[in-house]
Amino acid sequence: MCISKNAGRPDALYAINGSTSTNFKALAYCKGNIMSWYWVDMPLPPYILGGEGPSRTIQSYTLLKDNKTICFSSVSDGGFGTYCFDTANLEWTKAGSWTLPFIGCAVRVPQLYNLHFGFHDSNEGNLVALELPSPPLDGGDAPPKVLYQWGGFCQPDHQDRWSLVYTNLLYLGNHRFCAAQFFDIFDGSDDLIDMAAVLTGVEIINGHANKAKLRMIKHKTRTYVFKGSSIESVF
Repeated sequence: MCISKNAGRPDALYAINGSTSTNFKALAYCKGNIMSWYWVDMPLPPYILGGEGPSRTIQSYTLLKDNKTICFSSVSDGGFGTYCFDTANLEWTKAGSWTLPFIGCAVRVPQLYNLHFGFHDSNEGNLVALELPSPPLDGGDAPPKVLYQWGGFCQPDHQDRWSLVYTNLLYLGNHRFCAAQFFDIFDGSDDLIDMAAVLTGVEIINGHANKAKLRMIKHKTRTYVFKGSSIESVF
């Protein structure tokens, strides 16, 4: 067991069970028997102990602009709302009963006004962007306002037996992203026969250095069918 209780450093990685919000740990370089990497138990979220919300599934998450607070959000129906975990103080606070309008990880881009970008929770074919304040958040019932919503990330044409499984957005720097979508492929009998990934280059144009004039440009799209193999996610 790592001696240090302060895992909130740039070299610490955090992992939590997304389905049950349990097994929350940090992988930190600190002193145990020797200086090495150790898994450190983190405080469990209070909605587990208090039984808040029947669903403990984490639907989306993002790192706030203070670079030390992770924001976790539940499913919109029957969930726990949104909580923040301060990795420096190892403390949880409730941000509100609302949920972030993302699915999976939302990416904060300092070069684009610290906006958070991700796929929409109710329409994974749309990319959305919004602004989140630094903690502490007000704990109210009003969700953050979506500032931008761009469409066009739909199921490939003429692929009616493709079913979307997972989406992810990777920031590549210089206002550019890679949008990754993963599909299960079924045959005429609805049997799963393969898996495919669709990767799309995306660029956000900062018009006249004005936050109100951002535009999205889609670049090349590449489709990969794995032919019996698979890929679980892109990091």
